[in-house]
Amino acid sequence: YEGELTAENITAYQIATDVEHIGSFESGNQLVNSLHEIMVRTMVNNMQGKPTDTPVYEKIGWTGDYNAGMKCFNYNFDTTNFQPYFLGLLQDNTHSNGNVTRYSPSPYTRDFCPPCWNQAYINGVYSTWKESGLLSVVEEHYDTMRNQVAFYKKKMVNHVWTDQTYGDWASPHDTTRPVEGGAFYSTAAIYRVLLEAAEM
Repeated sequence: YEGELTAENITAYQIATDVEHIGSFESGNQLVNSLHEIMVRTMVNNMQGKPTDTPVYEKIGWTGDYNAGMKCFNYNFDTTNFQPYFLGLLQDNTHSNGNVTRYSPSPYTRDFCPPCWNQAYINGVYSTWKESGLLSVVEEHYDTMRNQVAFYKKKMVNHVWTDQTYGDWASPHDTTRPVEGGAFYSTAAIYRVLLEAAEM
């Protein structure tokens, strides 16, 4: 840049998926209102054709991050196109044995992912149906969800998930899982999606 660069010489653009902001929130506490506004801006920044974990670095559609932010997406934005598109990516990356990959799009369809993360697939279909009324999404993903449920049931030992990979990412006591390990969270996740799948 030639000359002295000043704020007047800079134009900032927000680049994100074009979704309509449909939700609102207001409380009597200005700090809470500000936190909500910051959260909404963060959600928009992470809508990059898929829900990402950060708009700055890898921009990957991680299932764990999507699962954590799903309700925020749906309550604040019209996700009737956005969410089914990402669910289609997850379906495309599902292994033939029913295991959903940890992120999508991904070149690794054999990539192992524990239920505490890839529960996002069934959760996503369920929430799209419940919150957007899109029964067609359930019909489109029904067979893949059945395969995912069968994969969970096959891997469980006495109705418990025993694999310790992942968990509550960046928990206070560890970088990848809470002190009780990842199996507890994954078992709870499976029971949740089993109830959702049964309802669908």
